[in-house]
Amino acid sequence: MSALAIMLAPALSLAQTSALPDVSTAPVLAADSTAPATGMPSVMDLPAMIGPKEEYEEDSYAMIEVEEIDREELLDKPMNLARWIMGARLYTYETGHLEPVKEDYSDNTSPASLLTKDADARYPMYLDSYKFVIDLGDYWMINMFEFMNYGARGRAQVFYSDVLQDPNSGQWKAASPIVPFSSDGKVSLYLGALDTRFVMLVIDNMAHGDIGPFSVYGDLKISQMRLAGGSLSQKELDALPLKEREKYRPMRYDWATLHSGCRVSYVSSGDPRYSNAMIDDDMETICQFKQEPETVVIMDLMEERNINRMSMLFSSDPGLFEIYFVHKLPEGLKTESDSGAPPAQIIGESPETIIDGESAYYSPGTGPSPEIYLPSAPGSFGQWLALAQLGQVSDNTTDEIPIKITRLPKEFFRDTKPNLTYVSDGGMNSFRIEFQEITGRWCIIRFRRNFNSPEQGVKIDKPAAGTQSMLMPIKVGPHAYAPAPLSLLGQTSDDDSGIPSGLRIYEVSIFGDIYVIGNALEPVSGVQFGSNSQTSNPGGVPGGGGTPGGPTVPPVDPPPPYVPDPVSP
Repeated sequence: MSALAIMLAPALSLAQTSALPDVSTAPVLAADSTAPATGMPSVMDLPAMIGPKEEYEEDSYAMIEVEEIDREELLDKPMNLARWIMGARLYTYETGHLEPVKEDYSDNTSPASLLTKDADARYPMYLDSYKFVIDLGDYWMINMFEFMNYGARGRAQVFYSDVLQDPNSGQWKAASPIVPFSSDGKVSLYLGALDTRFVMLVIDNMAHGDIGPFSVYGDLKISQMRLAGGSLSQKELDALPLKEREKYRPMRYDWATLHSGCRVSYVSSGDPRYSNAMIDDDMETICQFKQEPETVVIMDLMEERNINRMSMLFSSDPGLFEIYFVHKLPEGLKTESDSGAPPAQIIGESPETIIDGESAYYSPGTGPSPEIYLPSAPGSFGQWLALAQLGQVSDNTTDEIPIKITRLPKEFFRDTKPNLTYVSDGGMNSFRIEFQEITGRWCIIRFRRNFNSPEQGVKIDKPAAGTQSMLMPIKVGPHAYAPAPLSLLGQTSDDDSGIPSGLRIYEVSIFGDIYVIGNALEPVSGVQFGSNSQTSNPGGVPGGGGTPGGPTVPPVDPPPPYVPDPVSP
C-alpha cells in the first residue's frame, strides 16, 4: 500500500486517510492540527522517497498541444451503458431475493459505485457466489461486459433476459462462456451480439479482493450522447419554487468525460494521440509519460464547472501531485516561434524522423520548430483517436502526425497555490478526495518526481485564481494494488529493459453535483434510446437477440472449489 499524505491549500485543519486492511500506515493529521507559521500545511511523517530529488531547471515547460478533433470522429468509441447517468439500474442478490441498489455516490465501496466512473471505486468480494443484475433502462444491442479486478480470483459468466426475474429462474440465458480470472486488471466477457435490456453477472469468488466499475458495450458510440439540457446547479435549484425543486433528483456528474465535452489540451510528454485515454471511461487504456522531473497535464472542462470531488487511477514513481483548478490558462502560454529546435526528447522518439526524405528536426532557425511528427500506431487502443487526428491534417501524406509545442511559464507554479496535493511513494495507486465546492474551467495536473518536501512550497504565496481560500476535505480514500504486467502500445521506456517508467494515468474523474429530470445524458439529434428508435441506431427490440447456446441456469449455491488456470505468471 502506498504511504501518502493529503494536503489541502492554502491551510489545512483536518484530513482523514483510509486504507485497505492490513496494508499500511498512512499518516493522519489530527483534527486539532494547525499549520505552521509559514502558512504551509502541517504534514507529519511524509514517506521517504527513493532516488534523488529532481528539479525542473528550465524557465518554461515544453507542452505538446493536443490537436482538436471533430466530435463524430473522435468519439467513435463505444459508450458504456452500465452507468447511472445512462438510466441504468442495479440489483444485488445477497438476501435470497433481488434488492434494488439506491443510486448513491458517497461510498466508493458500495455496490452503487459499480455503475459510476469513479477511478477509486472498490467493491469488496469475499469467498462466495455473487449475482448482479443490471437493468439497462431500454433494449440495446450489446456485445461486451467488463469489470475491473483488484485481487479477487474465481470465475465469471454473463446471462441475459428480456424481463426482470429471479436470478435462479431458468429463463435466464447464457450470454458468455465461463471465464476464469486470477490477475488484476480488466476482466472481459464477450457476449456475441444481443438485443436485450437485462444482464446478470454471476461471480464465483475464491479469493478475497475487490472489483471495480462495470462496463457494458454495444453499438452505441460516445459521439451519439451528450449532457442533457436542463440540468441545474445547487444555486439554480435553490432559486426554484419548492414544487419545482421536487421534480429534480441529485446526481454526482463526472465533468472529465468525453461526452461532456472535456478534452486534454496539453501534455508535457508522451504521445498526444493517447492523451484522451485519461477521460474515456476505460480504466485500462493509459496515457504514458516519460520519466521526467516534472509532468504537466492541462485539461479543458469546456465551461466553468462546480466541482467537489476528484479521483485518479495511475502508476508512478515516488513523487508529489499538485492539482490546480483555474478560470483561465496561465498568462504567457504561447506556441513556440520558429527559432530553436523542438524538444524531441519529450516524446521519447528517435533523434531523427525522416519525412518525405527530409528530417523532421531542424537546426535552430532553419525549420518549423513548433511541429514534430509521430508515426501512427495501428491496432492499439488509441487507434480510433490517432486516425481521427490524422484525418484532420489536410497536407499530411505520410503516416506521421504533426505535433505543436507550446511553452508554459514556470512562474505560474511559483505564484499559484495548488488546490489539492497528493504524495505517493510510487507504484500502482488510486486516490479519491472530496472537498468543498470550487469553480473552474481548467484542471492542471502537475507531478513532481521524487519530490516530497513541504518546505519547498514556501514560494507559493497565493491561491489559484478564482478558488476559495479554504478547502476542507470531507473524505479521502486511497487504495493500491499490483496488477499483472500489461503490454500496451504507445508506451515509452527509459532503459534497455523495455519496462515503461514514468507516470502513467489510466483514468481521471472530476465530479460535481447537478440536478436533473430524467437521465443526465441524452442522444444527439437523430439518435434515440433503445426500442424507441425511429432511425438507424444502436437500439434493439425485445427478444430480438438469438440465444448463444442452450439456456443455462445460474447456480443456486456456490459451486465446488475450483482453481482456474493462471492467466499470467
